[in-house]
Amino acid sequence: MPIYLDLGRRFVHRPKYEPHEIYVASVADKRLKWPQVLENRFAVVIAPANFGKTTEMLEQVKRMRLGGGNAVFVALRKVADRTSFAKALEPAERIVFDAWRAAPTAPLTLFVDSLDEASAAQRDGIADLIAAVATEVGWPSDLIRWVISTRPAVLSTSVRENITSQLIGPYETSIKAGTGKVASAATDSSTTSAGGASAAAPETLMLFSMTPLESNQAKTYLVGLHPTLDAPEVLRIAHDRGLAGFTTSPGGLDVLANVGLTTSPPDSLTEVFNRVVAAVQDRQRNDARIDAAGGAAPQVLTEAAQKLASASQVCLLPNIELTDDVLAVTDGVLSARKVAGAMLTDKILKQLLNTEMFIDADLNQVKLYPDEIAPFLGAQRLASLIQSPQQARTLVDHFTWRAPTGEQGVYRQFLPLLGWLATLNSHCREELLERDPQALAFFGDLRNAKVPLAAAKRALTESIQRLVLQGDRLGRGYFNLTSENYWQAGPERLEPLLKELFQKHGNHHWARDALLDITAAARSDVLRRFVLKEC
Repeated sequence: MPIYLDLGRRFVHRPKYEPHEIYVASVADKRLKWPQVLENRFAVVIAPANFGKTTEMLEQVKRMRLGGGNAVFVALRKVADRTSFAKALEPAERIVFDAWRAAPTAPLTLFVDSLDEASAAQRDGIADLIAAVATEVGWPSDLIRWVISTRPAVLSTSVRENITSQLIGPYETSIKAGTGKVASAATDSSTTSAGGASAAAPETLMLFSMTPLESNQAKTYLVGLHPTLDAPEVLRIAHDRGLAGFTTSPGGLDVLANVGLTTSPPDSLTEVFNRVVAAVQDRQRNDARIDAAGGAAPQVLTEAAQKLASASQVCLLPNIELTDDVLAVTDGVLSARKVAGAMLTDKILKQLLNTEMFIDADLNQVKLYPDEIAPFLGAQRLASLIQSPQQARTLVDHFTWRAPTGEQGVYRQFLPLLGWLATLNSHCREELLERDPQALAFFGDLRNAKVPLAAAKRALTESIQRLVLQGDRLGRGYFNLTSENYWQAGPERLEPLLKELFQKHGNHHWARDALLDITAAARSDVLRRFVLKEC
């Protein structure tokens, strides 16, 4: 059983299941706690993969039992694998359920985890599995309450309608019509639901999104499960190195705990992202879901992720899907099957899209996560294919423009991808230094030792000069640069150049701002003292 830490998880009620509901609830501080979720007869807990849904549900089962209540946990995937609810129950759950079934006089809360893993099993439809569980537990019954977990990508309108027809329909027609008020499994008393409706009102499927971890919750998690780490420093570095997305979920924090941000600080941004990929690979080796789907070596999974990232970046299609219909392709969405289907079976590909490198983006769609890692993985794939200057020239041509007056550069939406490509491939680096040095200087990795010092100096010098002489802007009005962009541009080997550039261009506001941001992100005492002296 997973180790539990009380993080005080919160939920947002989603009556219309529209995106703005999460933001409104956060601003208005209308987030709910577990007891408020459990007041409802039909609750669906929604959160991305590795967000802690299973661990939280197991803890609620434990607490209910300690309080004298009846609660049973079942993994819907095991119902699919073992062909029945009874066989899917673990021994402790079976004992509780059998005791309740022998004398069903008190409420029972049934925790069903999780729709997405059952969908990935592809043995039965979700509706059929829910129907099978309902039949075996004796549904409809006034004593049973349902708590079902799922990822957002799985919770389509048809899935919600299927759950409603399998659970709420029979309850309304067979039980509710003749009883009136119902008892709460959490409190054993009549209640008002999170939506504000009385118990006598028609039942509906109540949707609750689990909110991301806040900084204090993330710190509590790291201190509790990784006590040897300096939790505040890990979180600070993660935010400064483009890994903030990993701080919002338990699965992401486990990745951060294993990349050595404080115990062995990475020398470059390249090393940061390589360590993240290695940490995800380690988790994949122990992922029972991948083994159950047929298994695949972590390196093969990484290569598939690189292919997906490169296609996503080149086609400017951030959302990725794996449809049930092998011929179906949604306009404006990247098909995972078309890109990586030759490498992995559908079952394994689905599990890859459940790992920490992806997050739910829409119904049946995910995207690479955090955003900063997508261009890195995509560039790794492209860099491995380029073996000559001519190949580099041909590739870079697709991402650059040239004006009749002689100016040239990278199309702004491709700056991160081309920055990493310039970092990882020497042939592409030479092409991009000629066409757009900003790509390497601010969207690549000047801390990477494989980038020659001369190339790093040229990229940074010409980028600053273009700010001053050509009115260029960092990010070109498309990207807002963050700490990791500036940190990688300020390695110790470039400190003399940074001093020189500050002395030469420090009076120009755009150049000055860029150089000051590099100094702040680098946390260099040498540069800090120099800047303070010059100011």
